[in-house]
Amino acid sequence: MGKDGPKRNGIFTAQERESSNDTSGFVFKNCNFTGTGGKAILGRSLQAYARVIIANSFLSDVVQPKGWSARTFVGQEFG
Repeated sequence: MGKDGPKRNGIFTAQERESSNDTSGFVFKNCNFTGTGGKAILGRSLQAYARVIIANSFLSDVVQPKGWSARTFVGQEFG
């Protein structure tokens, strides 16, 4: 049991772009993805054009092997 109740799974990022022309996105460079209890995915898309870049970063065993959830946008992943 965690401080605020049961330990739960989580998500590190949730990015949203509504078109391929949108230049926004998240970049994580030289970061540590860690946590206690539970497991987490690196991110999930909120729209079809979500963009998240993770470079030269440490992923602890808290990160689930699948890494990413495309939700209803399966088939549009790249990377």
